[in-house]
Amino acid sequence: MSSCFLLHGQRFSLLTFTTPAGIAQPGHAQNESWFVYLEKGFLAVEDERGYWTVLPGRIGWMPPHFHYEIRAYGHVAGICASLTPLLCAGLPEIPSALAISSLVAPILERAVTWQPDGVGGVFQPLPARQERLLQVLLDELRYSSQGQARLLLPKDKRLNYLAREILKNPGERRTVEEWAERMRISSRSISRHFSRETNMTFAQWRQNASLIVAMKRLAEGESVREAARSVGYENVSAFITSFKKAFGQTPAQFRQQFD
Repeated sequence: MSSCFLLHGQRFSLLTFTTPAGIAQPGHAQNESWFVYLEKGFLAVEDERGYWTVLPGRIGWMPPHFHYEIRAYGHVAGICASLTPLLCAGLPEIPSALAISSLVAPILERAVTWQPDGVGGVFQPLPARQERLLQVLLDELRYSSQGQARLLLPKDKRLNYLAREILKNPGERRTVEEWAERMRISSRSISRHFSRETNMTFAQWRQNASLIVAMKRLAEGESVREAARSVGYENVSAFITSFKKAFGQTPAQFRQQFD
């Protein structure tokens, strides 16, 4: 189902979608912002600034001029919207996951039925009452808080390599000293520059990276114990505690969404 209309003279379109696990390719104009309200599934997003995730009940906000690589896990369903820049004043300038109020989903679910495919293929203005509802929607998005902080990738070439190696093999728990020896730089330099470029200590970044990889593996069907061990946790209880602290639910609760 799709709906296309004009809000204050600017293009605004909505589309319901479902997709199996795999790459989710956004269909939006290059110069328009877009967002995804996720009802089911889980999205892992990489952009120029790093990694972030979109969980059910949240919105993935994606302004123009960024390159996105998006992978969907589970049976993903939701509503996708695209809108012109003039409607985006006060919204985040960088891609992010937004924790939204309970008003957002009902407005989107109603708005997507208003003008199916436009009127005769042409974007038409909305009645005043519907415009007011969409204005409430945009206001709610402006005041939404950002969800889990993104996992920034270092810009330094050597540290970027290190970070990507950790993401590929989170179960290999090399110490900073071991990385320093391998890369022929001092451990102090790694720690200092990693903290400056990612706003996290090396240990914090590695833990967050491990948990994001664990989310993917849980969504793909691994058990909690398997996912914990694959990302370097020998103690499953410690993994459960860290996961719940980061995402607000236990690994088992998260995994149930994909059964």
